[in-house]
Amino acid sequence: MKERHFRIMVGVILIIGLYYDMNDLILAILIIMAFEAITNWRIPIMISRLRYRKSDALVSPETSHDADSIFGRFQFEAERMFRILVILFVATGQYLFPEQIWFIPWFVAFALLGAGLSGACPMVLVLRKLGFR
Repeated sequence: MKERHFRIMVGVILIIGLYYDMNDLILAILIIMAFEAITNWRIPIMISRLRYRKSDALVSPETSHDADSIFGRFQFEAERMFRILVILFVATGQYLFPEQIWFIPWFVAFALLGAGLSGACPMVLVLRKLGFR
C-alpha cells in the first residue's frame, strides 16, 4: 500500500462520514491518524512490510536519510505534520465550530481524495518547502 492509496481511502471515508453525519466514523479516522502522527507507525508502510516480509520494504521518501532530509530546517517529517494538520482542520470544522466553518472538513476530504488520485499532495509539498523532511 502506498501513501496515495491511503489518502484515497481516508478521503472517501471522510466524505461518507460527513455526508451521512457519522461522527463516530470521522472520530475513528481522526484517532487512527493521531496514532500515526504520534508514533510514526504509518499504516501504508506497515502493510507494505507485512506484505513483502522485509523490514526495509518500500521505505517512503519521508523516512529516507539522504542529504536533503538530513539538512532540513526541522527534524520532523512532512507526513507527520500533514496528519496533524488534517486532524486539526477536520476536528475544528466538525466538532468545535460546526455551524460556522462546516465546509473545512469537506474541503479536506475532497483534497485528500484529489491528492490520492493525482499522486501529489500540495500540503506535503508546501511542508517540505518550509523545511520539514
